[in-house]
Amino acid sequence: MEPRRELGLAAELAQPKAELGERLLGGVTGVLWISEHLRGQPLDARGMPLTERRQREAVAVLRSLDQDRVTQLLVDERPLGPRVLTNLTALAQRRLHGGPSLRPVLDSLAPETLVPRLRGRFGSDYVYVESTPSTQLLLDPDAPEGALVVAGEQTAGRGRLGRRWLAPAGTSLLCSLQLKPSISQERLPELTGVAARACAETLAALTGLEPEVKFPNDVLIGGRKVAGILAEAREGRVVLGMGINVNVAENELPTEVDRPATSLLVETDRELDRAELLLELLVRLERGYDAWLG
Repeated sequence: MEPRRELGLAAELAQPKAELGERLLGGVTGVLWISEHLRGQPLDARGMPLTERRQREAVAVLRSLDQDRVTQLLVDERPLGPRVLTNLTALAQRRLHGGPSLRPVLDSLAPETLVPRLRGRFGSDYVYVESTPSTQLLLDPDAPEGALVVAGEQTAGRGRLGRRWLAPAGTSLLCSLQLKPSISQERLPELTGVAARACAETLAALTGLEPEVKFPNDVLIGGRKVAGILAEAREGRVVLGMGINVNVAENELPTEVDRPATSLLVETDRELDRAELLLELLVRLERGYDAWLG
């Protein structure tokens, strides 16, 4: 082969390698630019996996309604202890050994997805907030009977004797319902039992479990608390608060309590749709409420 031809062939062979190197270098530069561009930018929690979203604190929402008003407690709630952070090691171990999946279910509680699915009058006036100190504070006194406030997280949920009710964001059904019964004040405490029975019936219907009502306001499964009711009388109305441990992992359940806690995730070994749970609860609660009024 002629020397000049040999040199030309070598140059031709080197050219694709150079072009490939330039393309790879450009790709790395682009990735670094994106990383630098996104550094410090907030992420939309709605697009995160459930386990990651629990590690992020949502912005609290609070309107100053009824905060300074004196309320009469109709029902109490036992303490549920402080919030427990997710134990990622324990979660990984449960996945490896066939434990309950923590993949998020499509249980959107947003008004645009839930309101069209309502099967009664309860919840037709519907408000959803990502996070709030307590849903008991968010119902306007002028809101109609059946108005409902639902939260993805409560940061200062309370129950009996002002004790706290806390759960990781996106894991529980937390709501308050406005009722305006035309009935004597002496009978108002009965509403607690009405709501507790409706809650127990709902859990039984959707899970096949056998919940029981522990007087006056607890719902238990196998002797462990899965839900609680809090009713408060306020100036001619009753604000009925309900909290159900739905997709709370076992290691996130409170331990500093006088009654052991559980969740539907722990009892069924699967995640449940909170929206479907709420829809069924409202139907059964409305039916029980109407029967109670006579």
